[in-house]
Amino acid sequence: MRRHNGGINGLRSASACFISAKAGLAGRPGNLVLGAISAMHVCHEVRRPAWLAAKPMANGFRRSVKSSTLPRVPVSVWSTISGWGLEVDGCNNTQQQACYNLLLPPEDAHPHAPREGEGLTLTVLNQRNAAVVFHKVFPLGHYWAHYADLQWHLDRVAPGRILVLTVAVSGAMGLRQAALQLARLGSLFALHLTPMAHWTWVFVKGGRTISETYLYHTLNALLTAPGAQRNNVLVVLGDAPQPTTQLLRLINVNFTKVPVHGEGNLKLFRYYRSVFQLVARTFPDAPAVIFLDEDVEVSPDFFSYMSQTLWLLREDPTLYCINGFSATGLKDRAFNPSRVLRGSVQVEWGFALTLSFIREVLSIWPDKPSDINIYDYWIYIHARHGRECVYPEMSRTFHYGMGMNSNAWTEETIFLSMPLLRERYVDLTRASDLQMNNWRRRLSYNISNATVLRGNPCSPNFIPSDDLNDHYVFYYRLDSMEAGNPSMFQFFQLFNCVGTWSISEQGHHEGVSIVTLSARATLYLVGAPYSSYSHLRPPTVSLWDINTIPEEEFAVEKCGRKHWMRIHSCAEGSSSQTFSSSPFTRAAFVRI
Repeated sequence: MRRHNGGINGLRSASACFISAKAGLAGRPGNLVLGAISAMHVCHEVRRPAWLAAKPMANGFRRSVKSSTLPRVPVSVWSTISGWGLEVDGCNNTQQQACYNLLLPPEDAHPHAPREGEGLTLTVLNQRNAAVVFHKVFPLGHYWAHYADLQWHLDRVAPGRILVLTVAVSGAMGLRQAALQLARLGSLFALHLTPMAHWTWVFVKGGRTISETYLYHTLNALLTAPGAQRNNVLVVLGDAPQPTTQLLRLINVNFTKVPVHGEGNLKLFRYYRSVFQLVARTFPDAPAVIFLDEDVEVSPDFFSYMSQTLWLLREDPTLYCINGFSATGLKDRAFNPSRVLRGSVQVEWGFALTLSFIREVLSIWPDKPSDINIYDYWIYIHARHGRECVYPEMSRTFHYGMGMNSNAWTEETIFLSMPLLRERYVDLTRASDLQMNNWRRRLSYNISNATVLRGNPCSPNFIPSDDLNDHYVFYYRLDSMEAGNPSMFQFFQLFNCVGTWSISEQGHHEGVSIVTLSARATLYLVGAPYSSYSHLRPPTVSLWDINTIPEEEFAVEKCGRKHWMRIHSCAEGSSSQTFSSSPFTRAAFVRI
């Protein structure tokens, strides 16, 4: 399912931020709550030079680091195919956990597929007392996206910090662009590491403070956005480290804490229940609350967008949330910053809820769910009851974090390439048209008057290139599954071909998916008989049915039109599969 990749997106020890902005639903910022989970092992500051002593070890490499001034603090780090280890001050450092290690059993000490805990480790030491400021393992045995996460963290290490980089079993294959950054920082070997290389590097580096990571970046973007009011921001923390609270005091932002317990997604599930409970107690009379994760950057237009749409939650009972993130605003599919849509989608990366809906959710929120333990998807399945969300064509939020529920391939090829609106004070086009009766009437009119497209949607010339018409419509076969959801097999192939979101059904409105082809042209994909708009199909127009396509049309071939992946009949004598560099390419099409 799509949003298993999103929502909280990462267990970073439960520290959360809330933005609580008190205001009415019409024309002013609503109650804003920033929800954040921050994973960092942070301690104190240090400034002290270091010298290195290195010696080889069996199947790997070890180096020791000591301070050149008294008192001396020894640091030992090693990397082999059997594991890795780091010891600071003989593991006697009381300021913070000072020892890390991973040792595989002998039978596993051979090349293998990447496992949890393996990759490239980054440990940041305080240069004054050698306390461990930050530690994380980046799974760079995988190729996709994690290198960007490493780069993001490297950019935010404070001046003078001592950095220890170590390959834990295997972690060089996915370095990619991060290798260039490491070379610029002074590494002699980063550009020459083989995929199975064992490598350690200890150095002093400048940059931003690591304790300001996700939370600081999010707050900085938020508080500088037009319409932000510092006194209306509330950061809600779980088990966040002391430097996080020190940062919040320093920048004068209100914060509080909630208890957290459990592991993994269950911990996050319970944490967000505590957050919702806190909001219900703290803002009982608020018309709405805006939630924002700590690894989300907001657009300068964020508060303007919210102020123009929050009133819809009061006026339209068929809506349950306002999302700042676009469900369909992929690269090359988002053009109009004034356009706002509605559809079946879960809360995502900067969203607003009414207090009445929050109380409704809390009345059924279990301590331990029986099926789904990802809170935002649980709300989508069990609490929304068919209601929809408003979302912009062009996102007002950008998710830059990588965590527990992030899929590296999807993050890099889809989410990291999605545009974030950089304008401010954008006037939305006819927000009142988002009310259900108005929406249905206008959507029916547009579909009825649209130019009907026929043929194979995966062929190169399916979509006209001249944009002579404003609206196009394509009717395809879409059946309802047992749970009432549309058949993913039937829409996945089509949505991939036209370059829109395809990994889940989210984003559609009653079986109609809206695809922005250009600044002028819109394509409506109407799935029949699932859609309530199926009756608009002219009698002479047949449905495109993926179930009736001949086997030979399932060969995947790279096509000339940029960014799109097509399915069409193989060229004579060719049966090979090649993949385009499309951000929408998710998997080969295989008929089951």
